[in-house]
This record gives sequence, C-alpha cells and structure tokens, in this order.
Amino acid sequence: MLAAGAVAAQAIVAAALTRGLPREDRVRLSLAQQNGITAVILAILLEARVPGAVGVVAPAIVFINLAHAAGNALADRWLPDKPASPST
Repeated sequence: MLAAGAVAAQAIVAAALTRGLPREDRVRLSLAQQNGITAVILAILLEARVPGAVGVVAPAIVFINLAHAAGNALADRWLPDKPASPST
C-alpha cells in the first residue's frame, strides 16, 4: 500500500504540474520515479526508533521500481516515437 500510494501520488502531482505540455511529456512525467536512495537512508535512520521500518520500506522500493519499469514499458509501446533532436 505504501508503494502504491507513492506511485499514485507521483502521477497525481505530475498531472497537476504538467498542464499545457504535450501528452507524451505528461505521461512520461507521471511515470517518473524518484530515487530510492533517500528512502533507504531514512528507513535505516528510522529503524533505531521504529523497529521494522526497513522491512516495510524495502519491499515498497522494490515495488516502485517494478511499477516504474512496467509503466515505462507500456508507455514505450503505446506512445508515438519522437524524432531525435539534431546534434549540434
């Protein structure tokens, strides 16, 4: 539930903040993922006061990474390819 909430919150905030951008950009930003290193560090620090914190946070990080990979794989399949930017 923790991981699903984090993924949903990212999508909701990204949708609200990206109004006016092209659809493809909005989808990609909604599927974006924050780095899990901060969550790991906070869980380790929290473990001293809340035993079991790492046991809750670690599976959430794995789920978020799997959701990120699956969501982007689906987006790669359904969104049109953008032309490559010309190199300068």
